Amino acid sequence: MDAIRQLVRHGLRMMRRGRGTTVVVVLTRAVGIGANAAIFSVVDAVLLRPLPFVGADRLVNLYEQHLARGFARFSVSVHNVADWRDQATTFAGMAAYSAQSANLTGGAAPERVIFAVVSDDLFDVLGVAPMLGRAFRPDDAREAVNAVVILGHRFWRDHLGGDPAVVGRTVRLNGVGHAVVGVMPPSFQFPSPETDLWRPLPRDPRLVPGDRGRHFARAVGRLKPGVTLEQAQTELATIARRLAAAHPATNDGWDARVESLQESIVSDSRAIVFILWAAVGLVLLIACSNVANILLAQSASRTRDIAVRSALGASRARIVAQALAEGLLLGLTGGAAGLLIAAWGVRWLPTLAGDAIARADAVAMNWRVVTFTAFASIATGLLVGLVPAFKASKTDVNSSLREAGRSASGGTRSRVRSLLVVGEVAVAEVLLIAAGLLMASFVNVWSRSPGFDSTGVLTFRYTLPTSGYPAREQGSQAHRLVTERLASMPEVASVGAASVLPLAGDFENWSFSMEGRPPGDTPNASAMVRHVSPGYLETMRIPVTAGRSLDGFDRAGGEPVVVISEAMASTYWPGQDPLDRRIRFRGPADLAAITWRVVGVAGDVPASALDGAPKPTLYLAYDQWPFALPSVSVALRAGTDPMALAGKVRTEIAAVDPDLPIFDVRTMDAVRGASVARRRFATLAFGIFAGVALLLAVVGLYGVIACLVGARTREIGIRMALGARPSRIFATTIGQGLALTVAGLLVGIAMAAALTRFLGSLLYGVSGTDTSTFAAVSLLLLAVAAVAWSVPARRAARVEPLIALRQE
Repeated sequence: MDAIRQLVRHGLRMMRRGRGTTVVVVLTRAVGIGANAAIFSVVDAVLLRPLPFVGADRLVNLYEQHLARGFARFSVSVHNVADWRDQATTFAGMAAYSAQSANLTGGAAPERVIFAVVSDDLFDVLGVAPMLGRAFRPDDAREAVNAVVILGHRFWRDHLGGDPAVVGRTVRLNGVGHAVVGVMPPSFQFPSPETDLWRPLPRDPRLVPGDRGRHFARAVGRLKPGVTLEQAQTELATIARRLAAAHPATNDGWDARVESLQESIVSDSRAIVFILWAAVGLVLLIACSNVANILLAQSASRTRDIAVRSALGASRARIVAQALAEGLLLGLTGGAAGLLIAAWGVRWLPTLAGDAIARADAVAMNWRVVTFTAFASIATGLLVGLVPAFKASKTDVNSSLREAGRSASGGTRSRVRSLLVVGEVAVAEVLLIAAGLLMASFVNVWSRSPGFDSTGVLTFRYTLPTSGYPAREQGSQAHRLVTERLASMPEVASVGAASVLPLAGDFENWSFSMEGRPPGDTPNASAMVRHVSPGYLETMRIPVTAGRSLDGFDRAGGEPVVVISEAMASTYWPGQDPLDRRIRFRGPADLAAITWRVVGVAGDVPASALDGAPKPTLYLAYDQWPFALPSVSVALRAGTDPMALAGKVRTEIAAVDPDLPIFDVRTMDAVRGASVARRRFATLAFGIFAGVALLLAVVGLYGVIACLVGARTREIGIRMALGARPSRIFATTIGQGLALTVAGLLVGIAMAAALTRFLGSLLYGVSGTDTSTFAAVSLLLLAVAAVAWSVPARRAARVEPLIALRQE
């Protein structure tokens, strides 16, 4: 212990003696370690930390799939889930649920809340229980007594003041009173953190409106102990085939899919999280290289001190231990500073990531992040201390003492430092090229025409409660009244409504048959369906390229008509005129009996992402749709700032129904921006890390050239005394910097060509080996590096021979 204390005391003394070097080393390490710790907090939340459920590793998501139609993860039919539950032997439990929204009334103003209608056994399947009251019972889902609800912890706290006697109180949803029977703990946020409350879904599918072909729900299951995903998948696939044989009209071609619940939540985020972690790992590598360079320079200046200690009896092991101890102390100090940077990053990352990364709300500083930071600090401290420790252990006592303290570059030491700088430049180039490719991809996506004009458009949504609008005709009349009142506002140029807006998510998919085609000709014909109001296409400025748009005469009682997208026309009527073609939807009898005539062709519009391929789409007048459409998205084109109209819009809606809240109020530009959130986050994060890497690499390059100039000051003085011109000295120094930079660029280009292929899922319209990006980044790095060379090169060119020759 005494030896360790002596090593620590000596290390602290050396840190105090070289305060400037200590500050630079600590800050460099803090940046590298802090960035890694912040990204590790994301890795921990997204990939490592289990879901907050008992036995979370046995929880699975259940989907239906119809690969012939391109549906790999589709919603489920509650009828099929009931059959799965009854016939499966590999599951300990299985429950269905569906996320919905409702209007909360009874307060100062109506609000929209998110709720999930769930099987009464959902909480048992997930292994959770209410913190107050009770869970649902089978009787709660009977139609006669369906007005019960379980509250989320946040809703209970914010709306009911955290009243511990809340059980038995009533909340009004869509105008109907619901008795509170329980409150969930704060950790329960299923199926999403936005869920405010839960209502019961009948376990018996016969009590659920709709037939077996209606896919509206999700399903979750718990595997029995010892059962694998493969076994569960095989069993459900067998059951799905039995159901297809028993119910061919609704189940033909449909299969079941079993997937780990955690995997299904984070699978889309896995690639970007790993890529970002690799990026900050490279930043840490550059930081370590810089620190190793600094410590090598420091060890060169301390050669005589080490020689004296060796002459006085210090063993080689003692000298190595002292060098490692100093590296470790610097590493721990840098790690402590890095924790401060990580704490800031943990607060900043969820906001920056938004919806781009799953479970971003779970990102937090915890013991795992602190442990990772400590490990990284110790590991990098020992790593960067190894090289100077090795060099110190090989110090020749006699030659070092004969030098009498003269500075010398040391050939091997200079070569090691040069190799470290070459590596820094190469790694920085890899990050800059990756950032450049992501930036080019983002620009390509953002500049792609979405097929509509998003400027000057305000959007919002509302949902009509079934209690106030029980008939389809009442809902249609309310929708017409809303659009008419909004259109009468002097600031509004036009108004349109749709079931789902472009880029706001996928919408309904319906299969159909085409008149004049044999039944087996296109068995998997299907298209996305948007229910729209007259004027919607005009408001969104979606061009009608053939035929006509939908207008006010397309109402109930008139001829059912549709406008199709160009993608649908080219898919199902290639090279033909689709106008006046007729289709029939496959589905409930009252829908299948209707024949729809194609009256127009509209331009393609992406469903949920700007970079998505166009999908066959149908536009139908919602007045002619035989089912109620309670939820509607409204778009109004304004001549002024769209968001400035939000208050007036609320007033107009309240005039139609004072208990009708509007939500998701935002501009269409904001909707468009949200659709590229994942790309924007990756581009911004990579850009930040690449900028830090560039700065560290340039600092390292400057340090090496400056050190070389300092070590050769006496030599430069002699050469100038013998007649060498300053311009020659300047050119020689620049040549050294150019050689190191070009070597790093060549290595970096080779590395980038091999590594950028891992960015494939994030690239759009640009190759992973795009020559223009490689060239631009190389020139940028060369130009910035030239600035770093020029400072020590000018210093070398201004060396005074007499002063240099007086130096020891």
